[in-house]
Amino acid sequence: MGKARKAEGSRDASPIALAAAVADRVEIRDVRLIRCACHQSPQAVHIRKFNAKLHRHSRVQIDESKNTIAVIAHFEFTCQDTEHPADGDPDFHVSADFLVLYTAKSLSGLTKLNFEKFGELNGTYNAWPYWREFLHNTMSRMALKPFLLPVFRITARAQEAKRYAGTKRKRVSPATE
Repeated sequence: MGKARKAEGSRDASPIALAAAVADRVEIRDVRLIRCACHQSPQAVHIRKFNAKLHRHSRVQIDESKNTIAVIAHFEFTCQDTEHPADGDPDFHVSADFLVLYTAKSLSGLTKLNFEKFGELNGTYNAWPYWREFLHNTMSRMALKPFLLPVFRITARAQEAKRYAGTKRKRVSPATE
């Protein structure tokens, strides 16, 4: 088994190598918002310190007959008042799903693991600018101080679960990964 073939399907290959086997073959055909939601509590505009959480995941759908890959990148941003925490819903919440549609000349020789890692890395990376703009714009329209999320960086997955306790309401950007 050659190196390229091993990287395409091996569970021992790095997530980046697995995703790269797909990324080398595709072009983006479309990016669009397919689902969104937001809400805020009546006191949300007055909160000065809050815990912010950012969650993301992706789903991949393959159509081998058309050589297309559809990645649905889901993003969710929630914040809770740290000075007066309430049980139940967060003080504000914004979520969105973006469809990133890719075309390829061929998908042969790629595995389910290749597509999963491609969706996690490339799909999220390609949808991220749309999510950043959507979150910033939506929070502004909700009369909340908008967050400016940083650029998407591919780093250790363990950092994803970080919480941002005591975040001040100034220009703050929680980590993306």
